[in-house]
Amino acid sequence: QYSFPPAADRRMYDAEGAFLYEDSIYIFSKNRSGFLTYMYVIPDIAGVHTAVVKDSIDLSDRIVTAAALSPDKSKMALLGYTLDRKHGFPKFLSTLFVFSNFTAGNFCDGEMLRIKLPHRQFEAVDFRTNDLIYLGAEKTPIHKPILGKVDLTQLKYSSPKE
Repeated sequence: QYSFPPAADRRMYDAEGAFLYEDSIYIFSKNRSGFLTYMYVIPDIAGVHTAVVKDSIDLSDRIVTAAALSPDKSKMALLGYTLDRKHGFPKFLSTLFVFSNFTAGNFCDGEMLRIKLPHRQFEAVDFRTNDLIYLGAEKTPIHKPILGKVDLTQLKYSSPKE
């Protein structure tokens, strides 16, 4: 991308989700033009680098807002929500995607668990343990910010009283 903002049909290079794995940084696109999420890789060394597309995945009209890797590197989480295709506004149909049983660096090839979340603008995800994930939702004109969690051993979402 060489200009900002790009035309509506070229809004595929925004990225909000990234994490470090071994000697590389993995970056996940927030593709608002085709809704296919691209996984880019750049080396974790100083210098000028070109991001290389390593993989892509269709997350059913979700745009990725965050990514995280479990402490033992056995699980990857992608957080996303849907957009109103006509107007480009969030619908806040949030979903947490948890990948496991993947081969080194090929996160999208693993098994995918899909967890529906409350209708909020979730923008942050991180693993507390290998099975406990924290999620952050932004303040909006009608919602307070919240910190929620997903316990993968119970496949359950919870948050403090809103």
